Amino acid sequence: LENSYKQKELELAQNKNFLFLQKQLLNEVRVNIIRKNQRILKWGISILGVLLALFIFLLFFGYRQRRKIQMQNVNLSRKNDEIERQKNIIQEKNKEIIDSINYALKIQTALLPTETELKTKLGDVFVFYQPKDIVSGDFYWCFENERYKFYATADCTGHGVPGGFMSMMGISLLNEIVKEKKLEEPCDILDLLSAKIVSELKQTDASHVNKDGIDITLCRISQDKKQLCVASAFNNLWLLRNNQIIEIKADRHSVGYNYGAFRQFTQHTLSLQKKDRIYTFSDGYPDQFGGDKKKKFKNRNLQNLLLAIYNLPAIEQKRLVKLTFDNWKGTEEQVDDVLLMGLLL
Repeated sequence: LENSYKQKELELAQNKNFLFLQKQLLNEVRVNIIRKNQRILKWGISILGVLLALFIFLLFFGYRQRRKIQMQNVNLSRKNDEIERQKNIIQEKNKEIIDSINYALKIQTALLPTETELKTKLGDVFVFYQPKDIVSGDFYWCFENERYKFYATADCTGHGVPGGFMSMMGISLLNEIVKEKKLEEPCDILDLLSAKIVSELKQTDASHVNKDGIDITLCRISQDKKQLCVASAFNNLWLLRNNQIIEIKADRHSVGYNYGAFRQFTQHTLSLQKKDRIYTFSDGYPDQFGGDKKKKFKNRNLQNLLLAIYNLPAIEQKRLVKLTFDNWKGTEEQVDDVLLMGLLL
């Protein structure tokens, strides 16, 4: 009985120890769970804080971007309004400029001989005249008195408005020299024309000298059409006769400024025959770029063209001269004013 009692006490003690250990283990588990939950809570709060901060940052950044875009749109709208205003001003100024140039064209056209006037004074003649811009630096001129027929083709420095001013001055001076002063020798006419241009443009003043001038071919034909006198600056004259070209060389200096030295012009005299063809021109036609290789037309091609057509009527020659030029130029920009005159005897 005593042993049984001791055995029970031992078992009871063991149960107490087991319960104590079990309780202690449960406490440790509970503490671990609490700590784990606390860590999870801390991490959750931290993550939530980061997400909240990120959300606030994105919200603020988006707001700033929207504000920036709004300001950019406002500035862009203002710039567009200013561009539109400036565009309207430029369009108005361009219109005024174009209107002024068109008015200058009317003045220049009034100074040029009409086709009827050319035919009345010179006979069977054609002019291919194609300015690069609205007004031209090239011009043609004619005059007739009891003894002679005078005509000229000229190429002034520049094209457009500057060339237009030079051409109108050249026409006015030729009228003054030939019609009023009654000079008749082509070389004397060009000498005086050169002196007047130097004087009018103050080309003797070294402080602001300009080099504007005129390349010109001036012809005088006797009323019986048996004699031609010509003086020319840079632009040669071609006389076609019996399928050959007789070239009259021009002086290699312009009318006007000649680097401070006055240089007189040479005069050439030729006997004319029936069915002679006289061609004078500026450099715009041979200098035009075009063709398959985008090169200059050149004098040789122009000579070949004239040799092929010189026996045709004047109106047909003009048509073929224009057609050839337009076909050669194609889509290329016209590089200069173009002038070519043909006189059929």
